Amino acid sequence: MTPKLIKTALLLSILAALAGCDEHVDYKDDGLNFDVDKDLQSALQQKRMPLLAVRLGCNACHAIDRKLVGPAWEDVGKRYANATTYEYKGKTYPVIEGLVQKVSHGGTGNWGVESMPALDPSGGKHDQIAKLVGFILKLGKQ
Repeated sequence: MTPKLIKTALLLSILAALAGCDEHVDYKDDGLNFDVDKDLQSALQQKRMPLLAVRLGCNACHAIDRKLVGPAWEDVGKRYANATTYEYKGKTYPVIEGLVQKVSHGGTGNWGVESMPALDPSGGKHDQIAKLVGFILKLGKQ
């Protein structure tokens, strides 16, 4: 990444953190202290970033309806809404699992020159990321 892109990403991360300050969530032992499924449903209806996405830092690079560093989640949802498979690093997966792999391990080439950093290379957040991927795909079907 270029120094300018790094500075931009850092600035967006800070702004996103400040913007999310009013969405306070308490955590117990790094567990989520809110109903993830209920929040995802509410976020879908309101077209807002779910608390889980804020918790994972997705809002540093993504917004629901506009491009930041990464693509708008509505655009991602529209692109893959009717897909049944997704190819990641030469292997074909069911669409949700393939997109989870992309988010977890990062990559480049699908949305321009910006790379998607690895969010969860160890796989410990797989279920949370899968819920967010499902949320994104639902955005594309609205």
